[in-house]
Amino acid sequence: MGADLPWVRPGRYPLRTWFLTRSPEHTGPLSTAVAVTAALPALAELDDLVADVERLADLLSAVATYGIWYESVDDLVDQVVAGLR
Repeated sequence: MGADLPWVRPGRYPLRTWFLTRSPEHTGPLSTAVAVTAALPALAELDDLVADVERLADLLSAVATYGIWYESVDDLVDQVVAGLR
């Protein structure tokens, strides 16, 4: 497959938008609270729920969050394009 790309220092390419799979009723821009509830299940371990929620809230309040729901690759691409506008 070729060589890996070179390592990039943290912060060099800032995260602009975080896409989270939601339900069909929750697509588009998300509040920080909804984004945290959507991202929380993705954490491998929840050692300290309060601290984990606070860390997610700090992270997700610093970027745009966008809910997506898709049934095909075309749906996914359309929603990501819409979220980046």
